Amino acid sequence: MTQDPHSEALVRACQRGDREALRRLYELHAVALLRFLERVLGDAGLAEDVCQEAFLRIWRKVDLFDPRRGTFSAWLYRTASNLAFNRLSLRSSSETTRETFEDLLQSQPLEPVEGAAEDERRSLLHRALGRLSARDRAILTLRHLEERPVAEVAEILDIPEGTVKSRVHYALRRLRVLLEERLGRPGEAVG
Repeated sequence: MTQDPHSEALVRACQRGDREALRRLYELHAVALLRFLERVLGDAGLAEDVCQEAFLRIWRKVDLFDPRRGTFSAWLYRTASNLAFNRLSLRSSSETTRETFEDLLQSQPLEPVEGAAEDERRSLLHRALGRLSARDRAILTLRHLEERPVAEVAEILDIPEGTVKSRVHYALRRLRVLLEERLGRPGEAVG
């Protein structure tokens, strides 16, 4: 867990009622949080709503922040994750989840034939990721796309480190099954 003294100072200012400090916290953290929420929710508009709601909740409950219990970033992401999961649980089961992880695979330009194969691979992966649960997308985003350490993912999701490791393992397994179903080659490694 890496402390962020600048954010902590801004939180202390918020605790004294400084709205400018909240605006500065938003400027520091909103872009990354929004990117995370878009990946989890698969909807840019909904992600913006949840991001704003998370900062409002932080403002209302700013007195609860204790730097001895974790970083501001982890507290913010935990708040936003809970709001996102609540929003998704309220969605009707008939809604379809839009494709997510649009920027998952950034690659160098390829030859035309290789580029076509890479585009197809990326498309298959995007569709498979979109079929995972929000919790699976969240844990894979935090751990593998944002490359956050296990300890930080545990803090954000408010779960033990061992649970992070097992959830990542099982989320990757579910992703592999979805990809294998799509490719029609069960048991073969998807790479």
